[in-house]
Amino acid sequence: MFSQKTICFVTGASRGLGKSIAKNFAAKLPAGSMIVLLARSDGDLEAVKNRLLENAPHVTTLVRQFDQSAQNQQVFKDVFSETLSAVGAKAEDFQQAVLVHNAGSLKPTVYTRNLPDVQELTQYLNTNVAGLIALTSEFLKAFPASSGVSRVVINISSLAGVQPFKSWAMYSSGKAARDMFCKVLAAEEPDIRVLSYAPGPLETEMTDKVIESEDADVHNWAKSAKAEKTLLPCDTSVAKLIHLLQKNTFDSGAHVDYYDEI
Repeated sequence: MFSQKTICFVTGASRGLGKSIAKNFAAKLPAGSMIVLLARSDGDLEAVKNRLLENAPHVTTLVRQFDQSAQNQQVFKDVFSETLSAVGAKAEDFQQAVLVHNAGSLKPTVYTRNLPDVQELTQYLNTNVAGLIALTSEFLKAFPASSGVSRVVINISSLAGVQPFKSWAMYSSGKAARDMFCKVLAAEEPDIRVLSYAPGPLETEMTDKVIESEDADVHNWAKSAKAEKTLLPCDTSVAKLIHLLQKNTFDSGAHVDYYDEI
């Protein structure tokens, strides 16, 4: 994967795992490649961009403010059309197009009986599921099979997508839906490499939100993991993801966990 001239889109790239993915992918990609950083906070994105310009000057880095909960399809279409237009490029100018679905949210972390009203639930699903699907659909249109560009879609998943955790009804449901969407995508588009990667428990701001869980077991686990420093550094998990992609032996559409043997 990392030997081809690539255009790579990373959602949720302003911090945490997304920032680490952008940084480590950029360091691996060849000259002439491009990383497009997507997140709601363009100020934080600029800081990530400056880091990439220092550490990977051979890769062009662009930033774009992007809200995955948007209800306007044009928002998703513009991610690709306006990016290519901004640099005067066409899809065919690249050997490979990569879409990394990292953007997502955790809360509400409450029992099902205490979930918020349907408007908030709909907003959650827009951000974590519908927006991901809409962006993927536009990615396929922007980089069709006829362009000759090889395509890779990476979904940042979670153990919670395959195992229930109390107080995580929305998070677990969203991750499970994303995983199944990726399985369908892999079945429909056999020429696309599709991977759902569960990165393990990470040292990110999300851990603080896990600590706020209404469930005592989840709360105590997160509090203990943070205090005992047993959480994974993002760079460590991304190194495993890169190894998976380089080895390239996973079944397209598969869910692979950080702790799985490969």
